[in-house]
Amino acid sequence: MCSVVPQYERGRAARGLLKKLLEEKRIEEERIREEQRRREEEQRREMERLEQQRRMEELEELKKKAEEEAQRKRAEEEERLRKEEEQKQAMLAKAREIEEARRIEEARKAEVEAKRRQEEEERLRLEEEERLKAEEEERRRLEEAEEDAISQLDNALKQTEEVSDDEEEDDEAFIERSPSIIDKSLELPYKESYLTMKEGGLLNLWKRHWCILRDETLMWFRAKLEALKAGWLLKKGGGTGTLSRRNWKRRWFVLKDTILSYHENDAEGAKTLGSIDLKNCQ
Repeated sequence: MCSVVPQYERGRAARGLLKKLLEEKRIEEERIREEQRRREEEQRREMERLEQQRRMEELEELKKKAEEEAQRKRAEEEERLRKEEEQKQAMLAKAREIEEARRIEEARKAEVEAKRRQEEEERLRLEEEERLKAEEEERRRLEEAEEDAISQLDNALKQTEEVSDDEEEDDEAFIERSPSIIDKSLELPYKESYLTMKEGGLLNLWKRHWCILRDETLMWFRAKLEALKAGWLLKKGGGTGTLSRRNWKRRWFVLKDTILSYHENDAEGAKTLGSIDLKNCQ
């Protein structure tokens, strides 16, 4: 009986010790697991921290790269705008230079044109003066030649005219001996038009004349004839004074309607010496 009790106590003590040992083992294992869990947690946190740090670093790197890219683009944009502005200013300067050159050229051309016009006007004025002078000289020469011809004709008529008391017979004899060329040509067909002819003389200028062609005779006048008939005829003077002489003179006759007028010459505005109303003639 006594041996059984100690064995029971020893068994209970052994079981208590085993339980204690198992509890301690459990606690130790629990501690070890807790420690392992804690280390794993710390490791996880460290990994998360490192991952977050890596991400932050990557984010910072990306942000830095983005800022650098943005800065580069801003620099490129500023450089592009600067070059465009420089190009624009260069084009404006070139346009101003071209406009200034054009203005200077137009001013030069205007000055040259004004000078040319002035010289042309001066040249035309001098030519007009020379032309008028030449026309005046030619007119005087023709008048002198006409006066000389008339004077020579008067002298010839005086030499050939027979002195007679019967003037009517002398007139008829003279008319029979000296028929007018124009009177003969009135019966022939004719053509008339303006022609440009040289005047002769020093300058030998071209001038337009009114020309009439009858048969083989070409006559030209200073202006177009605005009459039924016109031409040169010989007219005997009708002086009544004591010293007046009834000489034959060459006059320009113009027939308009029924009025026959005669003038000193065929120039426009020539002095009218007399007129005859043919309707009232008997």
